[in-house]
Amino acid sequence: MVITRFIYCVIIFIGCAFNTGTCIAQNGLIINEVLAKGEQSIVDQDGDISDWIELYNDSKGVIDLEGYSLVDEGGEWYFPSVKIPAASFLVVFASKKNRYDIDELHTNFKLDRGGELIALRDKDKFTIDKISFPELEVDESYGRINPSQNDWKKYKPATPMTINEGAISIPFGQIISSHKDGFYNEPISITLSNFDTANTIYYTLDGSMPDETSMVYTLGSTIKIGGAFIDETIAYIPTSDEWETPAGNVPTLQILRAVAYRAGLQKGDVYTQNFWVGSDDFSQQLPIISIIGKEADFFDEEKGIFVKGINENYWQKGRSWERPISVSFFDKNGELLLHQDAGIRLGGAKTRREPQKTLRLYARGDYGKKTFKFPFWGDVYGDDIKRITLRTLNVGPWSKAGIMDDLIHEIINEEINVDYVRRNFAAVYINGVYWGVHSMREHNNQHFIERKYGVDEDEVVIAKATASIPEVYNKFDTLVAEIASLDLKNQSDYDYVAANLDIEQYTNYIITNLAFANRDWPANNTEYWYSNAYDGRIRFIINDLDATMLVHNDERLELYITEQAERLERDKWGRVLIFMQKLLENRAYRIYFNQRITELLNTTFAPDRTIAILNDIVATVEPEIQTHIDRWHFPNKIEKWENAVERLQQFLIRRPNFLLNQSNELFGAPLSINPNPVLDNLFIEIDPWQDCKVSLRLSDSTGKEVQNEVFDVLEGLQEVSINTNQLANGIYILDVSYLGFKTAQKIVKVAAK
Repeated sequence: MVITRFIYCVIIFIGCAFNTGTCIAQNGLIINEVLAKGEQSIVDQDGDISDWIELYNDSKGVIDLEGYSLVDEGGEWYFPSVKIPAASFLVVFASKKNRYDIDELHTNFKLDRGGELIALRDKDKFTIDKISFPELEVDESYGRINPSQNDWKKYKPATPMTINEGAISIPFGQIISSHKDGFYNEPISITLSNFDTANTIYYTLDGSMPDETSMVYTLGSTIKIGGAFIDETIAYIPTSDEWETPAGNVPTLQILRAVAYRAGLQKGDVYTQNFWVGSDDFSQQLPIISIIGKEADFFDEEKGIFVKGINENYWQKGRSWERPISVSFFDKNGELLLHQDAGIRLGGAKTRREPQKTLRLYARGDYGKKTFKFPFWGDVYGDDIKRITLRTLNVGPWSKAGIMDDLIHEIINEEINVDYVRRNFAAVYINGVYWGVHSMREHNNQHFIERKYGVDEDEVVIAKATASIPEVYNKFDTLVAEIASLDLKNQSDYDYVAANLDIEQYTNYIITNLAFANRDWPANNTEYWYSNAYDGRIRFIINDLDATMLVHNDERLELYITEQAERLERDKWGRVLIFMQKLLENRAYRIYFNQRITELLNTTFAPDRTIAILNDIVATVEPEIQTHIDRWHFPNKIEKWENAVERLQQFLIRRPNFLLNQSNELFGAPLSINPNPVLDNLFIEIDPWQDCKVSLRLSDSTGKEVQNEVFDVLEGLQEVSINTNQLANGIYILDVSYLGFKTAQKIVKVAAK
């Protein structure tokens, strides 16, 4: 942002024009901003870029500076007769040129970029303001946030001749467009501008990086947006052995990229805009993510991350397979939410061989910004995201719906105390070409834990609980080994486990995977974390729920807790399930587990709630599915997707009741009855998860009802007394129901001896 001498002179002229000789102020003059080293800043009449000191008149009258001085650690320079009107600025070059021309003032000293003390004295040698500025980077200034306060901060770029607070800072070399990114029904004509007219603007319309070999933009001319500049051929590059040619035209967007150069040097960052022109060329149903990078980084046989190539490219991992990109995030109305440079890699495991792959975006200081600072999933979730995953819907053979993982995450969202990431669907474009629907969520690594729990990422241990012997033996492995020999009926042993494992979260984690019949767990997709800088307890992260909701009568609850597990793959599963198997030895935990699974199946996982969430997700993504199918042939027909969604609905209806019955068979009713046999009073212990009505019905051996009571109870563990004095000796059936739960137990009435 080069501010020319002409602008500077205009400001000085305005100050002189207001010099009426009246109301000369004697105070209110302050040092407002300093710049100690500039490469792209104010140019003096010699064409030089020098250090400068900005003064501001914060009084209500004109100040005559004759006899005032500026002092640094090496010298003192006196002002000539120069007057500053109220609420006006004066910039003095600290160039060591020692000039007193009223049009342009130069001190007899320069500023030290490493930091020094600068003082402003009046004609009586009284110091009226001073500032000790710190070490500054090139083109970085130090200025007051507000003229009336003594709070200072660094500014880059500098903000000369403006109030620093709220100033619109235009980075040096930044290009300004006449139009915003977004959706346009008709072609548009764009004009570009740059604050420094000495720069030359170069631009491209195909998404490639502009440089001095690109098209030259002439100031005042227009660029037509809406032509066929995007090369769709990248949509026809095979990305796996199962890849199929897209059906029909692939949607595209128009990319404008521009950059300023002067004297062979790039001035400022590359400016990028995304446009969707013509209502038939884009969908506004989902948020949009536009990723732009070098084509070779994506598709080159040797280094392209999207293709198999000559190095099994899409199986490669690590920083060496991360590629630089520019990424823009838009809402479904085309409003730009965030744009920045970042890195991209492939994510996932088996899905790497799918035509549409999981992508992972990395914010790093190397690219400019260390986080994606936007509340993509709401203010409560947070806005300092370091890693973003864009999951493919091509989840392999498990289901043609492709939305199971998203559905379950949405079902548990803000309902269950467990670690998970928020998500939403987005349509992704690569170099202007439609890349299909992805599920956008934060990557669940140590950065996620740092953001959620406030513990430094370097203090977090996060790993997968695999069957193989771990490379590093940590707290998780120690507890796995120890718990096998502990007697959890012993309260001290139970307390020891509770001090090292978040039992509430672990129970929710286990029940969630069981409730949705996860078939790719726990042998796979088990991730845990702990931090001794937090509370040291082990917690599991809900992760990768694609192989779920296949059959409603899946019997894994029984399989995992009974002797069958010993005969099957307990060694393989034990590193996760051994905690549950041992905890269930404790009677109190057994009651708690039974109560918790009953509660969740009747509330959070109840069909009337889960089907409504499924319908919302389907309504969100359905308008985009046909375009996605045309692009990736997964599934190959919309009817198959609709059938898969119908199967999910049937699972949600049937699974809770099946699992409730299985739980009751294994654990008994989530209540206790005593004594049995009963003499006079019968006591029922229940633990409802909310205030409710409890219905009790006693019937004799012939089925005849002999007693019926309905009463209100409050949330929490409590004991209910039933008087049976009027009952004859014999066998009875007690039916108990509350909150959708029903059970029947045999009761024996005996006479007192």
